[in-house]
Amino acid sequence: MAATTESPFFYSGVVNVRAISGRNLIAADSNGLSDPYLKLTVLPDAPDAKKNKHRAKTAVIKKTLNPDWNEDLVLEFTDAKYILLQCKDEDMLGHNDPMGYVQLNIGTDLASCREKDMTLRLLPDADSGLPTVLGEIRIRAKFTDSGSARLAAVYDVSLEQALLRSPDSTEALGVPACVKLMADTIIMKGGLATEGIFRVPGDAV
Repeated sequence: MAATTESPFFYSGVVNVRAISGRNLIAADSNGLSDPYLKLTVLPDAPDAKKNKHRAKTAVIKKTLNPDWNEDLVLEFTDAKYILLQCKDEDMLGHNDPMGYVQLNIGTDLASCREKDMTLRLLPDADSGLPTVLGEIRIRAKFTDSGSARLAAVYDVSLEQALLRSPDSTEALGVPACVKLMADTIIMKGGLATEGIFRVPGDAV
C-alpha cells in the first residue's frame, strides 16, 4: 500500500457512499475484460468490523472495463481515520484480483458537511505488479459526524491553538473544514473558552 500522511484525528459517524462508475479499468481476465466490483473498508479496521458496518461492497458487473454500479453503500464506525476503496475483479476459481485502490482521509477529504462528487484515479499496491495507469472511479460521498473528532493523545493541544496556526498546518492536522469555519467565527467574536466543547482532547461541557 502506498504511504499516506498519518492523520492525528479519529472520527466517529456514518459515511454514505454512492458508488457510481468506473472508467478505463484494466483487463484482469484472458478475454480482455474484467468483472469489477468496489469494496470499501474503514481504517483502522476492527475485530467486529462486519458487525459495526466497517465494510461494504457493490455488486459485480460482468465483462466490462467501464462498469456502472449506481449503488448506495453505508459505513458506520467509531474512531476511524480513513476510507479504503479497492477495485477488484471477481475470480470464480481463485483469489479476486486487485485492480487499484484509493484511500480517503475522513477529515480532509470528506468532512466538509456536504456531499462531495469525486472522480478518483486508482493507484497500484506497491507489491501488486500492476501498471501505473489503472483508470478511475467516480463516487459521491457524505460524512455525518456523530459529534466528536478527537486528536491522538500525542497531540495534547486545544483546537483553538491548532486553528490559530497557519492554514496549511491546520489542514495537515485534518481539522474538518466545517469545524474550522465554526471555530474561526467564534474566535472573531471573542475567542474560545479555555475548557469546553471546542477543546481537543478534553471533556465537553
